[in-house]
Amino acid sequence: MLPYLRKYSRSRVLYGFLAAVFIAWGVGAVGLSGMSMDVIAKVHGEPISRRQLDRTIGLIQRRYDNIAQGMSPDLLKSLDIPGKALDELIDSALLEHEAARLGITPTEDDVLLAITQIPELQQNGQFDRAQWPAQKERLTAIFKSKTRDQWCAAMEGTDACFAPVLSMAEAAAHPHNVARGTFVERDGVMQPAPAPRFSGR
Repeated sequence: MLPYLRKYSRSRVLYGFLAAVFIAWGVGAVGLSGMSMDVIAKVHGEPISRRQLDRTIGLIQRRYDNIAQGMSPDLLKSLDIPGKALDELIDSALLEHEAARLGITPTEDDVLLAITQIPELQQNGQFDRAQWPAQKERLTAIFKSKTRDQWCAAMEGTDACFAPVLSMAEAAAHPHNVARGTFVERDGVMQPAPAPRFSGR
């Protein structure tokens, strides 16, 4: 991701992407100034608070609830949502720091301009919100034109930000997760390893 930022640091579309990421995950100390906060980590000197972690945990839990309604407490525990939430906050903070270092500071006008200039969302040269449903159908048809494994083969090794939806067994065997030791076997049961891990192992 960081090389991609350096390569496209002047791109308005990238401005829009970064702004969307920051807004979605609430990275930073927005709303925390002047308040005492329980700092649980720091990234380049910037604190990540307990409040931010709790908020991100809630977002991830709602995301899982939308995928699989009524997950059991044991399954939720095995997913290690707090560890995933902290990982996301750290990754987002690193991205924000690199964007600031490169001088990428998108404003709301930058984001709006990037979105409204997408040709597929225009009609007769003007931005047209009515085009959204048609583009959704178009993208749906495109993604349905290949299997998941075919899309993986086409995008693996590129700068595209993507990840396949895997079963638990597939996730444990995925090369990225194997390399990072993301899953461990305990008493014959494959399960997510504890996170975060600060020892480097």
